[in-house]
Amino acid sequence: LKEFECNDKEAQILFFEKNFLGYLESSNFLLDFFNELHQNLVKIEDIPFKDIYGDYEDHLNVLQRVYQNYQSHLNAHGYYDHLHEFKVLDEYLEKFQEIIIYIDGFISPIEQKILQKIGEKNKIFLHLSIDTFNIHHYNFLGIEFEKNQQYKIAYPALEILECSPHILQTQVHTLSCDLRVGECAFILQKVNEWLSEGIDPNKIAIVLPQEDLIKFLQVCDEGKNLNFAMGFESKDLQKLLERLQDKLTEPHSIPNKIAHLTNQVHQLLKDFDTSLGMQIDEILFSYECAQELLEQFSYKDLIWMFTQEIKKLRADDVRGGKVKVIGTLETRGEKFEKVIIADFSPENVPQVSHHDMFLNTQIRHALQIPTLKDKQDLQKHYYLELLKNTQEVYALCIQQRIAPFLKEIGVFKGFENNPYTLFNKALNKEYQPEKIAVQIDSNFFFSAKSLGVFKDCKRKFYYQYILHLPDHQKEENISIDIGKIIHRLLEKSYRHSKNGVEAKEIFLAQIQEVIQESSQERLKIQLELLKREMEAFWKREQENFPDEILGLELEFEDQNYGLKFKGKIDRIDRIGKNIRVIDYKYSTHFKTSYNPLQSALYWTWANKQYLGYEVKMYFYDLKNGELVESKTIKQDLKKLEEILEDVKSQREFAMSVKYSPCRTCVYHHLCQR
Repeated sequence: LKEFECNDKEAQILFFEKNFLGYLESSNFLLDFFNELHQNLVKIEDIPFKDIYGDYEDHLNVLQRVYQNYQSHLNAHGYYDHLHEFKVLDEYLEKFQEIIIYIDGFISPIEQKILQKIGEKNKIFLHLSIDTFNIHHYNFLGIEFEKNQQYKIAYPALEILECSPHILQTQVHTLSCDLRVGECAFILQKVNEWLSEGIDPNKIAIVLPQEDLIKFLQVCDEGKNLNFAMGFESKDLQKLLERLQDKLTEPHSIPNKIAHLTNQVHQLLKDFDTSLGMQIDEILFSYECAQELLEQFSYKDLIWMFTQEIKKLRADDVRGGKVKVIGTLETRGEKFEKVIIADFSPENVPQVSHHDMFLNTQIRHALQIPTLKDKQDLQKHYYLELLKNTQEVYALCIQQRIAPFLKEIGVFKGFENNPYTLFNKALNKEYQPEKIAVQIDSNFFFSAKSLGVFKDCKRKFYYQYILHLPDHQKEENISIDIGKIIHRLLEKSYRHSKNGVEAKEIFLAQIQEVIQESSQERLKIQLELLKREMEAFWKREQENFPDEILGLELEFEDQNYGLKFKGKIDRIDRIGKNIRVIDYKYSTHFKTSYNPLQSALYWTWANKQYLGYEVKMYFYDLKNGELVESKTIKQDLKKLEEILEDVKSQREFAMSVKYSPCRTCVYHHLCQR
């Protein structure tokens, strides 16, 4: 596949090249498809003649060229993959008087040829179980079969020697569980019940259409009653793979890659007590036999191929359980007293492989190869045989999604109650919103921000200022960084200057230092832009510098209405007998960010400090150089008084009635909002 090159037409369809070749590299489709063609004696070059609509023309051209290249590689090294020619060992078969074959699946055309060849020398007896799902699969025998019958046939004479009814008389129960762990609960408790009744554990089976359920069963099987026939993924094997990946060596430094790989694996195996050592050695031995071919791969690719092979290995279940846990195919030819089939859902019974969907039904009919329906019928036959050969069967599913197969064969009578569970049923309790009623500490200092939070949502105030729950949202916010930098630099500029000209020079020098020291490109760009945007501000400052600057970034504490307050004022100016309390605003829409509680708190404190002066609140628009006086201080003081009365009388920290504050609240998960 790596050597494959698309032609001009295929190269023009980029998605075809990428998607189809990528699919072939990441799935088992390719070899499965070639194998199906060989089993049915179909040549890949014959398929386009049957593809009358040209649906698969491009895909088949690719597959044919890949196959030809694959065969040329095999031939060059003296290897073969699929069976083309065969010879029967007559000397071996002459030792047998007769051969008995129990057939429980398809007989492919190449297997029919082998059977016919053996039948020329040996007496063969075929045993078949015929039902509605497989009656058409044995047309090659030329016998008129009847449904629900078992046959013994002499081959190649094609004489029916025995025929007996084989009908479904099994007691079939269907149960629905809420979760897969619920299926485990039923399986384990039902097995315990049967064992207590004295039923032979060898006559009990757990059938898993989806074998990943063994992870649940293995954890829950405390009594060690189950025997997992498919084995387990080896944890030691996983550790071996991880260490092997760490030992990747450059290809040019390894003269003999196979020997090097073998040596590394054997060294690593000394650290593990694994039962898979012999199987791993067999894989390494096969690599030695194919050394000439494999040496041309990189060592990295070689390790990848090796890991893909040993990932398939399974450690045997040696825990001593007697009740078999098996897959669907392992049920063939078996007879049981009790069987539980888990995950009996429409997706699993029957299962459809994506490989089986390549080539439509019309083409498959024309080529006389099994259709998708044929493969589904084969699986249904397996399940029907399992039911017929078992006295009592329980079919489990999730959320009442039972496979239609049970209705198709007429045994579905509705769902029975599941009396087993791993856990007691949870009590149904109505949701009651949490009520929080605590006293705010008398030493708590309110700020304009905390009062705003209290006004918007008392529950958020409780989480943030009483419980002090941290805010884990750390999103990058350049505007916040810019604001902090402006406040810091303006404070330094005015503290060390006597007029607006000096303040500007100091400010620009400091901001240039910040730009040079910063590693954030976005921040640098914003600061360069800031220097331009503040030109109007500096022009106003140079023309209207105050008589005296009384405070810069001035922190204060106050007490009012029996409560404590704190804040930080950006700047306080004196012009004659007037006091200007200034709050810097660096925002395009700064007027919408006006906080009446902040104005009221700042003005109240300043009015106490500067008796005999007229105190006014101002907002300084740093982008446009506008100094805007607050004309609503009386209304702001009234709002502050109202919110403080609410604070003093507050006994319960309820959630906000409105949902709009919840959209940006970091605590909304705690409130189930």
